[in-house]
Amino acid sequence: MRVSVMSADALPLVKRHFAFLSEEYGFALTRSRAVPACAWFASASGTVGVSYDYLRDAAVDVTLQETPGGDAYLLSDLLAGRGAALPRKRGVRSLDELAAELDAAAQALVAHCGEFLRGDAAAFRARHREAMLVVRCRRLALGELRRNAPERAAALLSAMRGYWTAADRDAFERCTPLL
Repeated sequence: MRVSVMSADALPLVKRHFAFLSEEYGFALTRSRAVPACAWFASASGTVGVSYDYLRDAAVDVTLQETPGGDAYLLSDLLAGRGAALPRKRGVRSLDELAAELDAAAQALVAHCGEFLRGDAAAFRARHREAMLVVRCRRLALGELRRNAPERAAALLSAMRGYWTAADRDAFERCTPLL
């Protein structure tokens, strides 16, 4: 029997599956909320945020942010261009599925972002430089599109064509009729 999960039920699972951040890496649970389920673990060098929003797309998201005010990156974005990609599974609505997704996210975090967890920002940036550039380029392009600068948005999107997602393709198509 599949037991459905509600947002308030998710927070204890999130905390339990990511407790290793405190136990093994010295992060402290600094904030949490039940709906949507979010927990933030901070260290001197950065923050790991884990969220699950039952009411929206019911997906687990892990965000890494270097020091306060630094850029934030979704773990799934950092791993998107690698063979070890962590697909963002939507529609996770049972306790068993949520536990499995949290396990997968925790394992991927340790396997691919150990430098971040240990506070080695330079090694973390070097390892994920390409993905970070793609994310930054995407953000800039979408910002230009919002500012009604389709030529700049199109140029930025063109520069990262090899990394396009369906959303990037749609954004580029919105730019081209305006040029």
